Amino acid sequence: GVDQACSASPGSGRWPQSESATVFFGVRSLEECRDLCIEPMAPSLPSAQMLPSLAAVDFSYKEGLNCYQRHGATPVPGRDLISESMSLEECKATCAAEPPCEAVTVVRGFDPSPCWFRMNIRPEDCIHETLYDTWLLTGPSPAPSPPAPPPVPSTPPPSSTEPLPLPPQPTPPPAPAPSPEPLADAGLWGVCPSLGQCGRSSLRSWAAKPADLVSRVGSLAALPMIDEAVYGPVEQAWRASPPTFRGATVTLSAIAAFAEELLGSDPFGTGGQVPWIDFGVEGTTVMITQRQLAFIVANVLMGNTVVGVDNGLSAALHRCSSKQPQVNSFVYSLLSLLAVLSQELQGGSQGNALIGARPRAKDDSWKSKLGNTLSPINVCEQEGEPFAMTSSNQCGLEEFMGGSGGGSRTPGQALTDIAGAVVGGGAQLCELANSQDESLVQFYSEVLAFSFFRNHGEMVPSPWSLLGARRYLGDISGQTTADPPLRNQAGMIKDKDWLNEAIMQATRQVPIGIMGVQETVSIADSAFVAVASYAWWIPDPNGCTHEEALNNNCAAQRRHFEEDIGMWYQAYAASMYEDIFQDAFRRVVRRIGTGPWGAGVWWGDSQMYFLVVWLASSLVGNVELDYYVYDHFVENAGNQCLVLGGPQKCQECIRRGATSLFISEGRCGRLGVQDMIAEFNGRSAESLLRALHSSGPPPTQVFDTLGPTGRDIVRSLESVGRTRSSAIAGTRIFRLLPSRTPCESVALAPIANAKVCYEAAAELGIHAQIVGIRGGADRCQYLDTRGREHAVCSSDTQLASVVTYERISNGTCASANLVAIDTKATCERAAERLGLPVTKATEVRGERRSKAVCFYQDWHGPPALLLDSEPDERAVKLCLRPPLPKYSSAAASRGVPGLSGCKGFEYSGSEGMCKVWTSEVQGSHPAKGSICLQYHGA
Repeated sequence: GVDQACSASPGSGRWPQSESATVFFGVRSLEECRDLCIEPMAPSLPSAQMLPSLAAVDFSYKEGLNCYQRHGATPVPGRDLISESMSLEECKATCAAEPPCEAVTVVRGFDPSPCWFRMNIRPEDCIHETLYDTWLLTGPSPAPSPPAPPPVPSTPPPSSTEPLPLPPQPTPPPAPAPSPEPLADAGLWGVCPSLGQCGRSSLRSWAAKPADLVSRVGSLAALPMIDEAVYGPVEQAWRASPPTFRGATVTLSAIAAFAEELLGSDPFGTGGQVPWIDFGVEGTTVMITQRQLAFIVANVLMGNTVVGVDNGLSAALHRCSSKQPQVNSFVYSLLSLLAVLSQELQGGSQGNALIGARPRAKDDSWKSKLGNTLSPINVCEQEGEPFAMTSSNQCGLEEFMGGSGGGSRTPGQALTDIAGAVVGGGAQLCELANSQDESLVQFYSEVLAFSFFRNHGEMVPSPWSLLGARRYLGDISGQTTADPPLRNQAGMIKDKDWLNEAIMQATRQVPIGIMGVQETVSIADSAFVAVASYAWWIPDPNGCTHEEALNNNCAAQRRHFEEDIGMWYQAYAASMYEDIFQDAFRRVVRRIGTGPWGAGVWWGDSQMYFLVVWLASSLVGNVELDYYVYDHFVENAGNQCLVLGGPQKCQECIRRGATSLFISEGRCGRLGVQDMIAEFNGRSAESLLRALHSSGPPPTQVFDTLGPTGRDIVRSLESVGRTRSSAIAGTRIFRLLPSRTPCESVALAPIANAKVCYEAAAELGIHAQIVGIRGGADRCQYLDTRGREHAVCSSDTQLASVVTYERISNGTCASANLVAIDTKATCERAAERLGLPVTKATEVRGERRSKAVCFYQDWHGPPALLLDSEPDERAVKLCLRPPLPKYSSAAASRGVPGLSGCKGFEYSGSEGMCKVWTSEVQGSHPAKGSICLQYHGA
C-alpha cells in the first residue's frame, strides 16, 4: 500500500528485528527497488559450493589473541567485519577462499560469532589475554579444535580505528563467571563499557603487584614516571613551604604515607586487579570512589601500568615530562589530589563517589523538547581583578570556574568546560595556558586523573562529564589580565598554600543500581561537563577576517546554531547517558554555569551563542542557567562586552577590560542581554528557535535583528521569502519543496555543494545550509518556523556534486552505501565539486596510515582537507556514489547466488531506501512516503 511500510505481522504490527530483509540505500526509484527483488543482487560472500574444504587448509589457533589496526594486523580492505553472526567453520572457510585474508578473529565461546578478516599479521604486536580468539591461516591439513571455552560476551571488538574495550556482560544468558567477592576494604564501583552493559566487570591486571611498589615510595624523593628535572623543583618547593589544609601542614612525608597505605590495600576488592574501560567509546561510564581513584594515581606515579593497554594518564605523565620548556603544573595537580585526600580519607574511608561518563551519539532528539518553556536564567556580570571579583546584584553567585575571591563553587552547578575535540585541549594535560579548557584540568585534578580510562595514550574525547568533580588547587578564574603575573593566562598556582581550602564539601545522596542491587552513594554536589561547540573557524567560504570575527561581524558565525544546540543537549541532557546513572545526573546537575561557550578561541558570535545556550539548556529541562559575562575573559577577551549592548554598558565594559585594540566600541549594538530576556522570558524554546532562523545578517548585531524594529524588518523579508518557492539564477532554477518531499520525486537534483546551497538560499530569501541526513548524504535544507525540514533543489541535474560526489556528516561512506575516497587527486576534485573552501589535500603519513580516507574538518584550526586513516567522528567524509549495479536474470542462471526467495519489497523515496523481504509480508503499518508491495513470483 501507499504510505505504508511492510510488516511481518497481520494488521499494523511493525517488522521485528529478527525478520529477514535486506536494506539498500541510494535506490533512486520504485522500479529499481522492484528490480532488486525480481533480479536480486549477488551477495558479497561466497556460496557454500564456492568455499574450500577445511580438510585442505590449516589454521593455527591463538586463544585470547586479538589483532587489529595498529595492534599486529590490518583489516582486509572492505572486509573488516564480515558477518555479525557466522559459524566458525564458515568464517574460516570464507577466509581461505579470499587470498588477502590471513586470519580470522572471533568471540571466544560463541558459535556462531561475529567474524573479522585480518591480514599482515604480527602476533607479537597483537593484544594478548583478551576474550577474543584469532585463527591464523598457515597451510594444509585441518587445525585441531580449541578447548571448550567459557561463555563470553558477544560484543565485537572495535573497528579498525577504535581502541579496544573489554566486552560487556552478555544478555541474555549464558551468564558470565561471578565477580570476585569484594574484600573488607572494598568500595562500591561499576563500569559500563558500552550503553546498556554495566556491572563489575572489565578487570585488568597491573604490570606489577601494587603491594610490591610500597618499597618504591620512600620519602617521595623521586617519582618513577616523572623526569627528575621536572619533579625536582616541585619537591623542593613542597619541602621548603608545605601547604596547609584545614589547619594542618601537608608534607610530602604525609603524602608518601598515604601512597603506601593505598598501594598496600585492595580498594576495589578484586585481588589487585583494576576495572578499566575506554572513554574513546560513546556511552561509556565509570563509577569509582575517591579512594579508588587515589589508588590508581598512586600506582601510575610509581610507574605501574595496566597490562595490554596504553592508558592515557601514564602517557600524559611521559608526554608532559618530555616537554620543552619544562612544565610542572600536572605534578602539582596530582600530588595536591593525594594531599587533600590524605586528610579527608582518614581511617580507610572510601570518600565520595565519582561518576565519569560519555553520552551516546548526538541525534535530533532535542527537537522533541521544543515545547519546553525557556528556563530561568541568571546573568552574572563579572568585573574587577581575577580571584577578587564582585558579582552584580542580578546574580549573587560564586564565579563558575573557581569561586569569587577563592570561595567555594555554587552547589548543584555544573562547570562548563569550553572544550575542543578532547578534554584538556592543546596543552595535552600538561600545563596552564591562555585558554580555559587547557587550564581547568590542572585545577580539577580528578578530571586529569580520569584520563587513565583512555587507550592508545590518547586524551578523553568531548563531550564528557564528571559528577562530583572538585577543584583541588587555587587559583583559577575566567577573568584574566594582560599584566603580570597572569599575562592572559587562566589561573595560577601560588608559591605558597596552593591547596584549595574552600574545596566543595556539600554532597548529594543518589541511588545507583548495579547488577540488580540498589545502592545509595554520596557525590560531591558539583560537576564538570566538557562540551565543544561547532568550529566554523576562519576563513569563511565567503570571506571573513579575524577582526570581523572578534566583533560578531561574520555571516558564517550565524549559520550553525542547530548543530550547537544538538552538541549542548548531548552533553547536558541526562537521557543521553547510561540509564542507571541518569537519576544521579539529574540530582547533581541542577544548574549550568558557563561563560562565552562557542565564542572563545573558536571566535563564535557571542550574542548568537548566548541565545543558543539559553535555548539548549531549556530543552534539558529542570535546570537553571547561570551565564557569566566578563570584561576580559581568558579567551577572546572583550568579545562578551557585545552581549551587554546598550550601547553604553558595552562601551564601558570594553574600556574597563582594556580590549579596545581589537573590540570596536562602534560594534556595540542597540539591544543587550537583558532586552533578550525581557523579549523571550516565559516563551517556548520553539519560539526562540524560530527567531534564530529569522535573525538577520551582519553588520547588524543578532540582538538588534530580534528586537521590535529588527523583528519587523525580518518578518517583511521572511514573508517575501515564503512566497518565493522558486527562483532563477542564470540558467539554473532553485525550488523550495514542501516538507518531506525529496528533490528526486519532482525530477530535480538535490544540492550537496555548499556554495550552490548559499546561492539558492539567497535567491529564495531563506536561511538554508548543508546538513547531515541520517543514513544518507548531506543535503541543502531549510528549517521552517515549525521545525519542519524542506529540501532545496536545483534544476541542474548535471551538477557533478549531485551525481558523483557526496559528503557525509552522520556516519561513514559505507553506512550510506557510498565508496570512500582514498586518493589525493580524487579527494581534491570532490572538495572542489562540493564547494568546500579548501581544495588542496594534506596526506597524513606515518604509523597511523593504513588505508587513508578523504575528509574535511573545520572545528579546530583553519579548515583542512585531509587524507588520514583515522578521521575524527565529527569529520565530514567525502565519498563517491558509484552507479547502482544492475543484475539480470541471465546472471542468476549462470550460477551467481543472490537474495533468493523475495516475498516483497518496501520503498521510501525520501530516504532512497529499498528493503527486500525474504520472509512473508503479512501486513503493513503507516509510514508516510513509503510503499509496501508483496511479490508472488513471475
